[in-house]
Amino acid sequence: MISTEEMLQKKNPGSDYAIVFFDGYCNMCNTSIDFLIRKDSKKILFFASQQSEWAIDFFQSNNFDANKADSIIFYHQSKFYLRSLAFLKIMALLPYPYKLMIVFRAVPSFLRDWVYNIIARNRYKWFGKRNTCRMPSEAEKKQFLL
Repeated sequence: MISTEEMLQKKNPGSDYAIVFFDGYCNMCNTSIDFLIRKDSKKILFFASQQSEWAIDFFQSNNFDANKADSIIFYHQSKFYLRSLAFLKIMALLPYPYKLMIVFRAVPSFLRDWVYNIIARNRYKWFGKRNTCRMPSEAEKKQFLL
């Protein structure tokens, strides 16, 4: 686990941060994080539960209202991305064939987000909800910001 201070020392805020903020209680979100950890061969992605103190502090220090996001938030190169664009930006950082998902940028964002919002609204109903936030394994701790 990396503290805020260590993260800021390790990565300059203007540099190539790649942080995936996820709903730590959502089963679908946690399964997605497991997938990203397995596929991120370069280990360039960092992860933080939106409910963690680290994430809350990070959002506040960057004047970002996390309440406007109903699921995933992606922070990369000093910008926040939400919904389908966040998903596509993350996939673009993964190796082939996952980065090919970027072709969906051709689909208008209102259509992508419409589908995304249906899934996000129903994620607890369809995939379930945990009582506690996901905790990283020993091997994953270097990539989690808590």
